[in-house]
Amino acid sequence: MEFLKLNQKVQIILETTPNVTKTCVSQIMDYDNTSMLIADPTFKAQPVNVPIGSVIEVLVIDTKCVYSFNTSVIGKQKNPPALWLSLPETYRRVQRREYVRVNIKLPVVVTIKGETTIADECLESNVLAESVLEDGFFSTTSIDISGGGIKIFGPLQFESDTIIKAMLRLPMKEIISNAKVIRSIPNTKISEKEFTPNEYAKFNYITALCFTDIEDVDRSTIIQLCFKRQLELRQRGIV
Repeated sequence: MEFLKLNQKVQIILETTPNVTKTCVSQIMDYDNTSMLIADPTFKAQPVNVPIGSVIEVLVIDTKCVYSFNTSVIGKQKNPPALWLSLPETYRRVQRREYVRVNIKLPVVVTIKGETTIADECLESNVLAESVLEDGFFSTTSIDISGGGIKIFGPLQFESDTIIKAMLRLPMKEIISNAKVIRSIPNTKISEKEFTPNEYAKFNYITALCFTDIEDVDRSTIIQLCFKRQLELRQRGIV
């Protein structure tokens, strides 16, 4: 596999119980044509015991692509602690521009940075705008997400290229990244008559964000969530 590199970070997906997975981190220590040696995986900085014979999924983050493949643990090394994995003949490759995007509702906290630029019309018509700017943050939910970015509801309309900080609460962990505003537009899909002023303000705008400095391991966690969500939707016949 030409994309493998020494000291490259990888993510290991373990099934701890039926339909329950744990996402661990590791890095490549050595490899040849048929096998790969990785450091003992850790979860929240704690070592994880992975028995020989375990079937796992590996995500490898490259500059332009994310590679994913299923494999099994074929051996262990004691000093330093490491696992030998069998390298399969096939793998999945996802171009960064082709990140799977799925509709999913996740809690998001947006922190407004000092240089944040807000559209003037937003300040004139939004009952929450002044208090949000004073607090410096607001809580919201996602509309959809991919490994490259996220779309959210919010009470503020941002100017394009504005940088904010987003904290995403995924089922397996919290992820924090700076993000750039791609576009921020009024939400025309809701009617003001159906909400109180405060409720309406929370969904007043839809903002598309691009992650600017997300950790590779966090990006691969999001990608794994998106793949899992897409599979669930397909099994239900929705996509």
